Amino acid sequence: MATQKTTQGNGGAKAGEKEKTPRKEWSDQEKRANFKAAASARTSRVIKAVRALRGITRASRYAWTADEVGKILGAIANEVQAVERQFRNPTVTKGAEVFTL
Repeated sequence: MATQKTTQGNGGAKAGEKEKTPRKEWSDQEKRANFKAAASARTSRVIKAVRALRGITRASRYAWTADEVGKILGAIANEVQAVERQFRNPTVTKGAEVFTL
């Protein structure tokens, strides 16, 4: 009697591994719609966050140095430049996750 090895439910994946499902192929129209929705939402959040910085410009409540302001504006400028570079040359890169003075 011949013994037959079968895999049940894991598509040949090793024990403990999940079977990878194939990625959906997006149409150009779907990609454009996804981009517009994500870009609008994310850009709005960035603008709101930048505007929130105005709150710490009140000299009656906060004190800062020119060096600290330079660090804040420099960090923002660096991230904007990183986004510009990535649009020109899309690669997976990560910048600094946390900013501290």
